[in-house]
Amino acid sequence: MPKDGDTFYLAIDQMPSSIQVTSPGPNQRWDFTTLLAPYSRAYLWKSEYAAGTPLLKSQTDVFTEAVYHRTGNGLFLLSARGQDPLGLSRNAQVSFSPALKIRSYPMRYRDQHTQRYTMTITSGSNDVAPAILKKLPYRPDSLRLRVAVERYVEVDAWGRMIIPGGIHNVLRERQEEHFTVQIDARVGNRKWQHITHLVPLSQLLLKQDTKNYLYYTDELPEPIANVSVNPVNQTVLRVEFKAHNVEEDFPLLISSRPNVFAYPNPVIALARFEFFNLPPGDYELSIYNLLGVPLIQKHYQINGNRTERIDVSDLRKGPYLYALKDERGNTIITKRLVVIRP
Repeated sequence: MPKDGDTFYLAIDQMPSSIQVTSPGPNQRWDFTTLLAPYSRAYLWKSEYAAGTPLLKSQTDVFTEAVYHRTGNGLFLLSARGQDPLGLSRNAQVSFSPALKIRSYPMRYRDQHTQRYTMTITSGSNDVAPAILKKLPYRPDSLRLRVAVERYVEVDAWGRMIIPGGIHNVLRERQEEHFTVQIDARVGNRKWQHITHLVPLSQLLLKQDTKNYLYYTDELPEPIANVSVNPVNQTVLRVEFKAHNVEEDFPLLISSRPNVFAYPNPVIALARFEFFNLPPGDYELSIYNLLGVPLIQKHYQINGNRTERIDVSDLRKGPYLYALKDERGNTIITKRLVVIRP
């Protein structure tokens, strides 16, 4: 169980390759050594009291701050602030009713349970991507999602896992969520207006149903890996994992300022560019030679975080620069990229 003062280090591979989740069952082996990430982040658990109730607060990759209640055998999520789970806004207020059961203790192979809860997500329109606002019947000042969630959890496998920097004996927990969404809009101080029937939700929301595999070990209060998959075809979408070698392999990211990271760097053929904490808008990413001549230019619509892959195999060996411009043409970031050849 996490406690006051615990710190964990998390890295994220937004484009994982060669990662297999495998079928349920005992005595398995998972090789996650191909995971890559440009940085890691530190997350601190801290305790406080509210109305006499002991609470825990922490950050996650998604939430700027999440508030939990801890009992003798469980950890429950009460509310959060940050990127909403459906991908509508990067700065939302999220509440859970009843509280969402995040973990049960002790965890045993073949444990399972189903939980139904309501998630309410509220956000100002300035934090919503322009492309999403264009799909609404009018521009509101605030948006609210009312999400009925059915959540199924099962500890479906155990075995041995290898991740960068560590080998662990683990239990695997499968989590599946099905969302039923209603959307409301408000202008000024007027009442909320129900607009679900006016909005194509399948186009508006980045995701609706989710499926995750979490790998736990007795050594740590946090999962050492959280694998998000496509619930239809089991394609691995992203992997959050414990960063063992923070200083060497996954440099610690301190600032939350907008940024872009190229990795691996040096690169041979395929470079990943990870955009971090960008305001919603249209952006241009360019790769230049040292004379300032643009050789590759790509345009992206970004709201918060996103990762893209660019083929640089046509570039000659040597140093280059990459730069990110916003929709007004202002250069936000310029960094160095080195291309090598085997």
